[in-house]
Amino acid sequence: MKETIYNLFAFVNDGIITEVGIAPREYYNPIDTEKDEKTAEEFLARHAGEDLPGAAVYNVPDNYLITDFLSPEDDLTPGMPYRVYQMMAEKGNHEFIGIYENAFEAVSAPLRPFVHYSIVEGNKIIHQHI
Repeated sequence: MKETIYNLFAFVNDGIITEVGIAPREYYNPIDTEKDEKTAEEFLARHAGEDLPGAAVYNVPDNYLITDFLSPEDDLTPGMPYRVYQMMAEKGNHEFIGIYENAFEAVSAPLRPFVHYSIVEGNKIIHQHI
């Protein structure tokens, strides 16, 4: 059974994630009754580096705001501190997935897509996780 699975990228600049990327991949799932998640995860991880340059890039949604307390206007910027993202991922709390909302909508992803996450800094993947 063919399905679309997704490589996701969080772009970190100065410790803040302000953009995310998405690269859909067609995947042939040889087991029609249940996803072979380990094989699919390995497939996405193996292709993350080649998917990065062609990934469609989107801003983090406006409901994720960071305040610049040093600015006289208390500027608000859409984004998520990378450290917050890391802590959620390490605890298995996938609430950070909301930062990918614009990307999912743009590609009409299903409600619960199969994904692989990569953290990108300076155009290089520095970390990958599920």
